Amino acid sequence: MLAVRFAERTSTAGVLGVLGVLLAACQPAPASPPPDLNAIASRYIQLTRELARHDPSLIDHWLTSPPAGDPGGRQPVSTLQLQVDRLASEAETAVSAVSGSARTRAEWLHGQVRALGLATRRLLGESLPFDTEARLAFGIAPQRADRFQADRAREALDRVLLGTAPLHARLATFRARFQVPAAARDAVMRAALDACRDATRSALALPADETVEVAWVEGLPWDAHARYLGGHRTRLDINADVPLDLTRALHLACHEGYAGHHAQHIWLADGLVSARGWQEHALVPGFGPALLLAEGAAEAGTQLAMPPERRVQVYREHLAPASGLSQPGGDVFDLLVRVEQAQAALDPLIADIAREYLDNQINTASATERLEEDVLMPGAEAFVLFIERRRSRVIAYTEGRRLVLGRLDGAGLTGLRALFVPPTP
Repeated sequence: MLAVRFAERTSTAGVLGVLGVLLAACQPAPASPPPDLNAIASRYIQLTRELARHDPSLIDHWLTSPPAGDPGGRQPVSTLQLQVDRLASEAETAVSAVSGSARTRAEWLHGQVRALGLATRRLLGESLPFDTEARLAFGIAPQRADRFQADRAREALDRVLLGTAPLHARLATFRARFQVPAAARDAVMRAALDACRDATRSALALPADETVEVAWVEGLPWDAHARYLGGHRTRLDINADVPLDLTRALHLACHEGYAGHHAQHIWLADGLVSARGWQEHALVPGFGPALLLAEGAAEAGTQLAMPPERRVQVYREHLAPASGLSQPGGDVFDLLVRVEQAQAALDPLIADIAREYLDNQINTASATERLEEDVLMPGAEAFVLFIERRRSRVIAYTEGRRLVLGRLDGAGLTGLRALFVPPTP
């Protein structure tokens, strides 16, 4: 009854007004504007530059000239942390709002900004467990090493490297047989780079004008470093304080050159920065999923470009003659490659040792001893210092290689470029 009386008293205009409100409510809400990935990328670059004032290791180098203008005075890390957290939230929202190659870009940005968040926490003095650091830095949970496989690898080495000295000492003596005289270093590195280039070109296209120049640098804090100079040119700085042997020469040539960092930098500079305007890739970061991919792909690329039979051939026909070493008889190069493979099977132990050391479960002396005896690592004491500086970033090589090989899913070298330059829809 009350409803009838209300209707009788309501004017026609009032009814139409109510209907208009109801119809308006039924209309779909205006579509949200797409996220501005260029703006997110610009803020990522800015925040990385500002945090690098506190931790220079965050920026490895630039593929192009850095953005013009000084980022300004050094801001407090606590202020930067708030900005990083806001940007991480914005990037995470962007991931679900886009698709195709734009989603790939948004996911990359989100992973890198999340890793910047870890950098701020570390700079503010926060101590995190190793596995937590790895998750925030790379978005992964590091796998534990297969101790049974490692034991078998050491047993294999013990059978072929005869003697009574500790196994790591016998390994060092064996590798010393292949040490390159200082006068032949350039020739051996050029032969190694040529071999890695030939293997890469058979599977991946590279610009005709690309080149790698080699410089020997004393006091380098790492084994080697590839710096992109632009124009498809890379300068490869090699630590001159470490003796060069055939194994090290070939690994550096592939990891730093083909199909490693030199090739990666060309793909990024040409395929993303220049062709698509994704300026965030002009900054080569020393952190985040980008680091995991870069180091993992360089390790995987070395493995794929130089399978055992090809490696033996390169040693015998190219590097040994370039070194001027007397040609050994028998199957010594086959033995060298078998030793390398067994030693590589010990690399996953590095993450376990780093975890225990950084989580205060073992001390410096124990970490050094285990790197020497379990991993058979030369210069173990220096590597412990490297673990202290780089922390969870030391797993980028072994975990990165495992993840890259999994993502390639049998595609081999031909699939590497697509990991860096996603196909357009």
